[in-house]
Amino acid sequence: MRALLFVVLFSLANLTLAEQVYTAVSPPYRAAMLELYTSEGCSSCPPADRFVSKLKDSQLSDQHLVPLAFHVTYWDYIGWRDPFGNPQYDDRQHKQALLNASKTVYTPQFMMNGKDFRRYRHLHTDIARINAQAAAVSLEITARPEQDRLAVNVNVERMHGFNGDTVVYIALYEHNLGSAVTAGENEGEQLRHDYVVRKLAGPFHARQFPYAISSELRIENNWKLENMGVVAFAQKPMSSEVLQAVNLNLR
Repeated sequence: MRALLFVVLFSLANLTLAEQVYTAVSPPYRAAMLELYTSEGCSSCPPADRFVSKLKDSQLSDQHLVPLAFHVTYWDYIGWRDPFGNPQYDDRQHKQALLNASKTVYTPQFMMNGKDFRRYRHLHTDIARINAQAAAVSLEITARPEQDRLAVNVNVERMHGFNGDTVVYIALYEHNLGSAVTAGENEGEQLRHDYVVRKLAGPFHARQFPYAISSELRIENNWKLENMGVVAFAQKPMSSEVLQAVNLNLR
């Protein structure tokens, strides 16, 4: 009888999980997307990581600002391998720099809507300036957990006379991560991170509208779904410029 009850409860739990569907729609104005390129092997990165973490508890709505932290790997050689690093994020940073006609990448580097950003004291002013612009595209994102995967759908629409193509990316991120660093420039430090990109899917090239995207993102065993979210963002195909972004919290 107990075995039967366990099977019933387990089945109901799986059914509940399968029925969870999360949805978010981008605003009619342009959202600001702040990318941080960082590394646990870089001694000047922890203050930038803390800056991003504070955004989670700020009064800024994710309809106005969408932060993402990309951990790069090119500092791993000095003694500490960043457990959140991915060469794919190195590649994105280099491509964004190239599209900005820059030969240099560095950490910590912030990019606001695809452009190098160093005006930290003017963050709210710059977000308001971006939010004052009408959105070029609309993004609707839907996510459904399926055991060890997240099924994600994104619908893309043109807005306000925009008639160009766009490429779309999907980023799965996680909060409340950290490391006790035992080597490298941050040896002895206890580091903490939020908005850490775990997966990046794309680019998906939208040439006709409306455009629908379907993607499955694997969720590893040590990742906590209640601390995660998924972002869809659109940028111009031959430019670093991010046109729109939408954040979906999975909690």
